[in-house]
Amino acid sequence: MMKISTTIFTAMSLVLAGMASTAAAGDHSYGPYPAYYSEECGSCHVPYPPQRMTQAGWEIQIKGLKQHFGTDASIDAPASQKILAYLVNNAGVKEKLAPTEATARITRTHWFVKEHGTVPPKGKAFSDCTQCHTQAAQGDYSERSLKTPAGWRRGS
Repeated sequence: MMKISTTIFTAMSLVLAGMASTAAAGDHSYGPYPAYYSEECGSCHVPYPPQRMTQAGWEIQIKGLKQHFGTDASIDAPASQKILAYLVNNAGVKEKLAPTEATARITRTHWFVKEHGTVPPKGKAFSDCTQCHTQAAQGDYSERSLKTPAGWRRGS
């Protein structure tokens, strides 16, 4: 009887685990982010999902905060180390997420360009995810929170 119960439990666990992974596939939910990351990085722009760029990309970003896309976004060393550790520990590993230029813009990775194209919707900027991904600040990039402008298709 014990062996049958164990077998049934194991089988049910595998079925439930399979269902959970299927439900999560393509969900595009990355948050919630740690408060220290959201507060520091989110004070100027949406905190980007760390999974959407490689370790090398995040290292370039954090080490270049003195000249962060024309702005001095320097933060103190302990905060910098803590944020970098979070980004690196959660970074993506696929080549399509690697930076394609020296500035390591997330909007120029192969993944981003494939998903969004190279031309943002008229009057919008790719760097402000919340313009289309209404819950991006909370790490939710799912289809249910996507509001693209009428008629917009990926740019070329």
